[in-house]
Parts: sequence; C-alpha cells; structure tokens
Amino acid sequence: MDDLEDLLTDHNESNFLDFKVEDYPKAKKHELLKDILSFANSDYSGDRFIIIGVNEKTDPRTYYDVEILQDSAALQQFIESNISPELEVDIYKYNFEGKNLGIIKVINPVNQPYEIKKDYVFKVDDETKVWKEGTMFIRVGSKTKLMSRKYLDKIYEKNFIKEDPFINLISITFTANNKSTIDFKSIAELTLPSEEARLELAHIFQKKMALQGLEFEKYIEEMINQIGINEIANEFSIKQLEKKIQNVHLEYRDQDNYFLSEQTSHKFNLSIFNNSQTVLKNTKFIIKFPFENGATLVTKIVKDPSLSRLEISIPNFSYPTIENEFMHLGVIKIDKGDIRHKLSTEIFDEDLRIYFDPQLIGKKIDINIEIHAENLPVPQKFSLKINVV
Repeated sequence: MDDLEDLLTDHNESNFLDFKVEDYPKAKKHELLKDILSFANSDYSGDRFIIIGVNEKTDPRTYYDVEILQDSAALQQFIESNISPELEVDIYKYNFEGKNLGIIKVINPVNQPYEIKKDYVFKVDDETKVWKEGTMFIRVGSKTKLMSRKYLDKIYEKNFIKEDPFINLISITFTANNKSTIDFKSIAELTLPSEEARLELAHIFQKKMALQGLEFEKYIEEMINQIGINEIANEFSIKQLEKKIQNVHLEYRDQDNYFLSEQTSHKFNLSIFNNSQTVLKNTKFIIKFPFENGATLVTKIVKDPSLSRLEISIPNFSYPTIENEFMHLGVIKIDKGDIRHKLSTEIFDEDLRIYFDPQLIGKKIDINIEIHAENLPVPQKFSLKINVV
C-alpha cells in the first residue's frame, strides 16, 4: 500500500496506518520509537505509514501544514541505534489539498520480531522510565500493545512457513486417479459364500424331506436323478443337514472373510509428490481413518482358504500395521525414509483394503494425513475423501 492519496481519503487507522496531528517533539521521542517498533512487528505485508498533519476525529478530516522536526538520515540513525534487527525507515513531506504533511514510512519489515536493541531511558512527567533490552511492541488494529506470547508465537509460525522450502509444493493423492477424492462402491447385493452354502444345503434338505416316504430303491434313484451322484457320495442325514445349516456361518467364516477382504474390498494406495527442489529427509507419515459405522478397514491380508498350507500365498509383512485408536477405524504410522523430489512415490508397500456397508451410500469418509520430515519446519497436514456410492 503506497498510494498516499488513497490512504488519506479511504483508510482508517489500522495495523499499517496511523495519523498524527503534529510531529513528535524531542520530549516524546520515545513515542516515535514505540510507534515505529510496533508497526515493524504488525501482521501486515508491505510498507507501513505514520502520516503527520491529520486529525481523523473531525468530519471531514482536517489537514494541517506541519514542520518536520527531523531529517531522514537522523531518523534512520535513531532507529539503527535503538531497534534490532536492522530496520529501514524514511521521512519526507507530501502535499495534499494544499497542505504539507509529514510521512514516516516503515519500509517493508521482513525480519520480525523487532525489539529494543539496548536499554532505552526516557522521562515522562519528570519520572524516569526504562524499556529494557529485548522489549517488543506490536500494532494490533489501531492499538499499540506490548508484545505477548500469543503474538510472538504467530510471528515465529509465519517465519517457519516463510522459510519452509516445501510450502504448497507437496501433494498427496489417491494413486488410482491422482486426485484428493475417489468414489468407492458399497457392498450392496452381495451373497457371501456362507449364504450360498446355506441355500444349497437348504435345497438338499428339502429334497431329502420330500423323498423320505419313498421305498429305498426309489429313494436312491430319485436322489441320483434330482441331486446328483456327488451328493449321494457325501450324503448326510436330515439331522446332520439341519446342524450344518445352523452352523454354516461358522464353517464358512474363513471363506466369508476372504471374500470380503480380498475379493470384494477396494484396494487402494496413496501417493506423495514432492514438487520442491530438495529431498524430504527421514519422512514419517501418520494416517488416520476416523470412525464411521459400517466402514471396515482390513487389518491384514487374508489368505485364500482353498490353498493348502504348503502353497505360497501373499506374505503379511508388507501390509501396513494398523493401530487401534479411540474413535478411529485405524491409524497407520509409516517411516518412509527420504522422498525424492519431482517423483511420485507410493506411501504403502502393499495396497490397503477397505469396504463399506450399503448404509454409507452418499457418505464421505475422511482420511487425515500428517507428514513429518527432518527438514520440514512444521508438519504438513492433508485431508483426502472417499465418496461411498
């Protein structure tokens, strides 16, 4: 903001603008130091201005000719002697509506926080006062305040972000579509292996009941014709069939689990793209799935129950460890080492598995991700979403 006419006509006092009726006399030089220091620390990007010769309390504003009591070189020397780190200021005249106003310009402070360089002694009504070395003031809105921890923390946070070579240069997406959202279907209208077995056993049970009254030879003939020779070979009594139907979900538990976890679930991975000019060192990911009733995050790879123990199947050691945490489906913590720049890197060594009940259709499932790295000033956070359709 450097359009003085605009400042004079359209702006009120703020964290980058102050109006004074007259210049600072020698007896109030401490006020000049305080005002400049507070503007240097204000939360604003650009130059800040103290305009002398303006009474903003009148309507309309009143403007006065002012006599500048100091030159630019003397003011700069005064600031250099009393404020640290180095701060550039200027003072000059500006003619507005026929009046010569004084302008003190604090030039784009970029090394916050600024502080009193050494003990500064001054008098107020014959009382000696001291601002100790390290004292800081800040302009908040139109008020000047002693720097508090709250404002100092904000300054340091801004400095971290400013010095962060990765800011806005890291992205995390679903690997499948390179986006921050993805659509996954629910498991609506699926028949589990246990239910298929139950229906088959119920069908056999009904046939046996229908044949119960036939002579033995006729019974065998009908069984062969209607059910098949394999069923005769594995024939169960009606009582045995009743028991098998009752326990079918227990007997087929492994088949159901494999069907949901491996054959039906959505397998997905996440990718990080480091678009900076440097490697992310010793990178760690914390990935959280908030709890959602009806969503299941598979905690391990389920082996095919039809395979024998001697047959080779997928090992579990490559699947991410999923920790339990209150109000979460699961939490995954991964040490990924260095993440090279200008390359896309998959976060998981093995795709995650997840599936959703039909009740979640229309819901959005969050995935919250936090990245820590040796050379990241502050952790970066991301949020991805799964749309259940």
